[in-house]
Amino acid sequence: MTELILTPEEREVLLKAIDHCLDTCKSGGAASGCPDCETLEKIKQKL
Repeated sequence: MTELILTPEEREVLLKAIDHCLDTCKSGGAASGCPDCETLEKIKQKL
């Protein structure tokens, strides 16, 4: 497994991007119901 080292600022940007994507999907956006939502939730828990 590759280890990724992020600065606090990079971590915050990723968390904001994940939240935006998940919010868009949940509100019926263009990618509504995409299979990546579950994966993004798991990644978010790791961050």
